[in-house]
Amino acid sequence: MTYRELIEQYKKGELDEHQKAKVEADIERQDAISDYLYDEEMIPSMGDFLEKDTNDLGPSMEYAGQSEKDFVKMINKSIRKSFIKLGITVFTITIAVAIFIQFALPHMVSSFYYNPGKTVGENTNQMSLDMAVYTELAIPLYIRDNVSVDANGYGDYDICIYQNVSYNHSFTNLTGKINKGKLILYDSNILKRPTANAFTWFQMSGATSKSLSEQVEKGNQIFCAAGSRLEATEALQNLNENEKYIAFVTLDRMMDYEDFIKFSEDVDYFSSAWCAVCTNNPDYYMFHADNIGFQYNLQKSTSLKWDKEKYPNLLLWDEDSINDGNTQELEQNMKTEEFMKSHLVSMLEYMSDQKEFSDMMDEDIDSFKSAADYIQNNGVRVYGFATIMDKKAALKANEMEEVYEIYTQPLR
Repeated sequence: MTYRELIEQYKKGELDEHQKAKVEADIERQDAISDYLYDEEMIPSMGDFLEKDTNDLGPSMEYAGQSEKDFVKMINKSIRKSFIKLGITVFTITIAVAIFIQFALPHMVSSFYYNPGKTVGENTNQMSLDMAVYTELAIPLYIRDNVSVDANGYGDYDICIYQNVSYNHSFTNLTGKINKGKLILYDSNILKRPTANAFTWFQMSGATSKSLSEQVEKGNQIFCAAGSRLEATEALQNLNENEKYIAFVTLDRMMDYEDFIKFSEDVDYFSSAWCAVCTNNPDYYMFHADNIGFQYNLQKSTSLKWDKEKYPNLLLWDEDSINDGNTQELEQNMKTEEFMKSHLVSMLEYMSDQKEFSDMMDEDIDSFKSAADYIQNNGVRVYGFATIMDKKAALKANEMEEVYEIYTQPLR
């Protein structure tokens, strides 16, 4: 009789008391072995459950034949192999998940957000180029074109925006972070745009062929940060003689670009000027993209690269041209409206294509595109400029016939 048959008789209550007691003892033994193996984390063997000395059960109780023993060995081997496969599978999946979480997942998450460290050219990352164009367009005299980026994964980056050019021998690097497309700066004033009414033409309505003086005499209101022309002059007289300032100079008449260049040729402080240009039709209502303009000098960049076919003359500092000794040619080109229109339109179109960066800076890409279209169709007209002046130079410029008034801010 096999032990399996013995168990069946036990279940049916067909064993005598001696056999019944022996089977119950075996069951207790197997429970104890199972508990021990579980505690020791051992893989049980089928033979442990079947290997019994049935001689104690009487002469009628014997183990199964050789075929059953072979069957038990086969089951044993199969169970062990299954446990090994399961262990290897679990281990492999665990390692794969760990590698995915550590290496792949951060990049996948980051791909959904603005990546300031993306390579766009030799020695050029995305934010360096974006910041170079944006600051020239919108933040007079404070061009920032060198940004270092440390990626932390999951759309999180530590950044440092370096100051490469200074007008007062003081350099202030700007640190911060970008978290999932949101910019956090530890000194937000550094990249603060000038007040919208830094120039008197702000929100002025009327024919551009007329001067501001004529329009004010006819009762048009002005909205300049410096106040009226008299108030602006009084503010200049109260400046500190030993300090330098950013001067926002409002022209009494709007000038075509090349006329503006002729006017500026005899002005010694113009070499660092930033030109404010008209970006919509002011014959109806002067509303432009919060003072858009460009820098009229070869500010030093950090060897930035860009798509020159799509955005010709995007930056004035072209490393290839400088290396070829074309500085003089470039400076002559800058005096022509055609060249500077190309530069300005390229910057505006570039910014209109950078939605992620523009959103991060709270800018509307449509305003950049609209300004580019207007300048492309109407040319470059200058209504003012920003430059560095001390009190003496500001008072002298204020007396010029072409100047309506000047608003100043402390130099940072």
